[in-house]
Amino acid sequence: MDVFDAIRTERSSGKVFAGTTSGAKSVVALAGAFGLKGDASLYHQIDAELARAILVAILHRDLAYGNRLLSLSRAEDLAGQVMQRFKGPSVRFLTNGQFKHGAAAALVLSRWDPATDSTFDTGVLMLGTAEAGCVWVAEED
Repeated sequence: MDVFDAIRTERSSGKVFAGTTSGAKSVVALAGAFGLKGDASLYHQIDAELARAILVAILHRDLAYGNRLLSLSRAEDLAGQVMQRFKGPSVRFLTNGQFKHGAAAALVLSRWDPATDSTFDTGVLMLGTAEAGCVWVAEED
């Protein structure tokens, strides 16, 4: 099973936007391809290490209450597969939030610019030269 299919199947809370596209050449086009708001000012570039940590966090726990959704090891495995697919110096990683380390070194969403109409949303956009991808979650309170 493709990693993006696995993410959509296994992360059972909220709305999950996950997949790839070959047609997106800009952040606006990439966001729009997945139904996210097409305002470039909502998204800021992050490094690969933070992108991976965000993926693990949003796969492991829900945004609204921090409830466990997938085991930490499964979240790490899926995040690793996504990052392996989007490796290389030409890939840009983007998100809409600011994160801080909370209790037990957990990554916590501290502020975000909404990219959907949901109460909470965040994720990672991966903009490469040949392929682009998205792993994004949106949840209600």
